Amino acid sequence: MFDYSIIDNSSNNETLFLPCSQILILMKWNKNNEVVSILLLLLSSFLIVFGAYNRFFSNDYLLQNGGDGLKHYYSFSYFIKYGNGWNFDGVAYPYGENLLFLDGHGIFAKCLHYIHHNWFELADYSVGILHIWLFSFIIITPFFLFKILKHFNFKNWEAIIAALLIFALSPQWHRLDGHQSLSYLHYIPMIWWFMIKIMNSKKQLFWAILFIISVLFFGFIHPYYLPLAAIFALSYMLVSAIQNRKIDYKTSLVLSLIAIIPLLVFQLYMGQIDNVGAERGYVAGGFFQYAATFEGVFIPNFGAYFDFWHWLTNVKGQSHEAYNYVGFIGQIVLLVLVFQLLKKLFSKNFKTTLQFSDNKELNAYLYAGILILLFALVIIFQWFPQLLEHVSILRAFRSSGRFGWIFYYIFTVFSAYKLKNWLVGLKLKNSKLAIGLFVLSIGIWAIEGFINVSHQSKHVNKNYATNLLLNPNYSNALKRIKRNPTDFQAIIPVPVFHAGSDKLNITGNPNIVRHTFLASYQLHLPFTAYYSSRVPMAKSLELLRWQSDDLTRLESDFEHFNEKPFLIVCDKTKLDEDAQRLISRAKLIYTDVDFLFYELDINEYKNAITERQNTIKEGFENKENLYQFSDSIYTTDSTKAIYFNGFNDRNVDWKDINQPFGNQNFFGRGNRHLLFEGKLPKDSVNQKLEISIWVYTNDDMPSMPILKCYFLDENGNINERYEQLGMYETHNFGRWVRIDLKVPALDKNCEIYLGYYNNFRIYNYYADNFLIRPKAVDVYIKTENLGLTFNGYLVK
Repeated sequence: MFDYSIIDNSSNNETLFLPCSQILILMKWNKNNEVVSILLLLLSSFLIVFGAYNRFFSNDYLLQNGGDGLKHYYSFSYFIKYGNGWNFDGVAYPYGENLLFLDGHGIFAKCLHYIHHNWFELADYSVGILHIWLFSFIIITPFFLFKILKHFNFKNWEAIIAALLIFALSPQWHRLDGHQSLSYLHYIPMIWWFMIKIMNSKKQLFWAILFIISVLFFGFIHPYYLPLAAIFALSYMLVSAIQNRKIDYKTSLVLSLIAIIPLLVFQLYMGQIDNVGAERGYVAGGFFQYAATFEGVFIPNFGAYFDFWHWLTNVKGQSHEAYNYVGFIGQIVLLVLVFQLLKKLFSKNFKTTLQFSDNKELNAYLYAGILILLFALVIIFQWFPQLLEHVSILRAFRSSGRFGWIFYYIFTVFSAYKLKNWLVGLKLKNSKLAIGLFVLSIGIWAIEGFINVSHQSKHVNKNYATNLLLNPNYSNALKRIKRNPTDFQAIIPVPVFHAGSDKLNITGNPNIVRHTFLASYQLHLPFTAYYSSRVPMAKSLELLRWQSDDLTRLESDFEHFNEKPFLIVCDKTKLDEDAQRLISRAKLIYTDVDFLFYELDINEYKNAITERQNTIKEGFENKENLYQFSDSIYTTDSTKAIYFNGFNDRNVDWKDINQPFGNQNFFGRGNRHLLFEGKLPKDSVNQKLEISIWVYTNDDMPSMPILKCYFLDENGNINERYEQLGMYETHNFGRWVRIDLKVPALDKNCEIYLGYYNNFRIYNYYADNFLIRPKAVDVYIKTENLGLTFNGYLVK
């Protein structure tokens, strides 16, 4: 990737020319024939994509047959066929959801929806259309890299090679099966090239408008594309001002506008089309969990080279959110930069300390990339987590590691530039060595790119499925029992699933997710669960109550339902007692090899709930049949293994006046808050115990705490440990979630406390109604502050 034009025809160089003739043909490419170069580049890019994913250039196969990957297909296809406006009525019945929070490719799906309903039907071909759409943008990614490299003085053939190498090693390949709406590889190179044109072209206004339109378009495919563009433009604006030691007000204004206008337009428009926007404004739980890592940027994530680093440093594999590996050449460039930086510092050559290359503009982009990487690494927020308390917009980011993609493209372009310059300098001294290192460098980079593309391709080709959306097995099942989808008002999935609030994430059974998506699409029936990116908290908790205790059911839960029965789609797997209680109130109407259909009469269901609630109240009123444990506690069997704390001595400044529990409750801020210490007395009921506590889902709490029980020996060492993550719980009342833990009888010293794993972010939580009881014994508690509770549940 250096200039061979100065090689003359002397005998020494002629010998070198012959064995390298094929490379030199490319090197002597006509400088002005850029169109041919681009065509060759796009052909090469097509062959890479087609070679890896040729099976999916069709409507016959899915890149993923479950989870997030299937959700993309479901939401995209369902909206095209049944959508209305921006509302997606397939999920979260009876409320529905906004399409932009379902990864349904937003505005692209909306355009196809218009075509489907006004020109010709195409919903059944949506999978093939989506694949061609995605692959087309992936294929043109090297074009934008080519233009960027050309701007930084690469020749056509050099730019072709470097663009393809950077393209092949891109971290976004790994989004194709799970997060297809984030797999638009071209996006960051595209906005970078637009920024270059804005800063260097006389048609600055044209390129600025094109930047804004492009960012908005892809922002309405996935909202994360908006802050990616904004942080890129603003970071470059900042470093340019520092680099030039003065503020260019015109440039700063343009960069500020292209960063802010798309965000502002998006926010204003979302305010019109999202009627629950205010309810989504809580802290996301993945700001630290899904951050970029140094290892993810500068150490490979898989393969033999990763195995070497694992052997050398015991480094662990990184999550997909941290995939930003810049390659072996990037590692070399980093080491050289660090060495040169230290050398300049020791020699006190401070003027050129941060001049990493001879190209001032490229240096500025590198500085901007480093700033963005520091944000993606969230280092400053780990040191000062209290900063998140005051910058609300940052608290909304769930996956900060995605911002590392910008650094990847900048640093790999920078690495190619440095490699080119090094080899040009070396060629003047030793041309044979220069060519050898050139071939070796390109070969290593190409091998890593091949491994990157083929690794994901193998994963996809291992987990692909036929187009399940076109398989009418669910609609045929109803036909066999002579029922119609219109006989039902919605689908209830059993066992329940829920994704999208970060606080609660119940997706342990992938089969029921698949059954529900496919049945919903085939039957045109919505389902009573959330599976989106940022759900309204109160509504999501309400929908979880289908598999919550009867005492948590409120009359308001049924206000939006009609008289039609619900169709329960049940996976043929072992069900917990909550799921069993629900289907016990329904009628089995169809049995398949993989799933079951039940019919749930809504009036019979409500009557069963009312009957059980009344039975519990009557049980407390007949105290002659109960055992009195204390002045306020009664049990259905004699036992001493009871512990209750209503925290009546705790007065907190409560935020929610509509909370079901009292103002006296447990307030936590930190990682460990002891709830119980010691041991319960042994008695005749020597069996499994249930430990439960209610926790409020306040907005500044990114995830639910964990209920932990440790059994200690006489020296205080932990012999046994039990934990229950609050994020997996379905029992809730209002905004309160009940965490319960089953443990053997506490006949040893023990500690029970609430805590959480995220040690960087300290947040508040409120808890109430802590209870330990034998699982087989029902416990009634009547207090002036709280009223009547049954096994920890509030009886209204």
